[in-house]
Amino acid sequence: MVTRHLVVVGPMAVGKTTLSEALAGWSGRPVRDSDADLVAARGITGRVLAETEGVDALHLWEADHLRLSLADPTPSVIAAAASVVDTAACREALVEPFVVALTAPEDVRAARAAGSDFRIHVEVPLPDRTAAYREVADLEIDTAEREPADVAAIARAAIPPEAVVPVRVSHVGVCVADPDRALRFWRDGLGFVPSHSFDVGAEFGRLMELDGVALRSQFLRRDGVTVELLHFTAPPAGGDGTRSP
Repeated sequence: MVTRHLVVVGPMAVGKTTLSEALAGWSGRPVRDSDADLVAARGITGRVLAETEGVDALHLWEADHLRLSLADPTPSVIAAAASVVDTAACREALVEPFVVALTAPEDVRAARAAGSDFRIHVEVPLPDRTAAYREVADLEIDTAEREPADVAAIARAAIPPEAVVPVRVSHVGVCVADPDRALRFWRDGLGFVPSHSFDVGAEFGRLMELDGVALRSQFLRRDGVTVELLHFTAPPAGGDGTRSP
């Protein structure tokens, strides 16, 4: 069987994280997000790293993050930093995965980024990487006039089935009655790092054979192991709630 990482590239504020989380929920894969993983690994944001160690240090982290994520044997959805296409080794590494390039006009991205951590990059002129994104992309989507759900639908329709064939256990799902308590146990007690979360609604009712389903999903990861905490708010759990041996 064949399977491939899914990678989302593009400039800042085009919706890479949003699409990556949507594709992760659809494919059952973990998300590797450059920004979130930097905070988890070093406790600082990209802006802080750039201000304290320089923009080159930030870009080095971003390039290493992509290469290490692609080297992981567990297929994942990777939200890559905008700068990765500047590095020849990264461009070469993006030949094998299925790559979605997101675009949007500069004024649209500036409006989305206003007041956010992207501000540091407004102060540093950015190169036009459009050609590089197109070079590595299997699919290009303009997000300016599209809702996130529409962007995700376009991406799902374009990803070939063989790219998402499961070849190993992706993750273990655990149903929990108290999501906050369960998160503390797995995160604070066992050292798992939360990666992404999303809500599942009635659109999954037919698939799950449940009417009026409402479900909250939280993914966590440690040492190559991914766990999904599942909390059903509807329908209610059956049984009397007593513990089983």
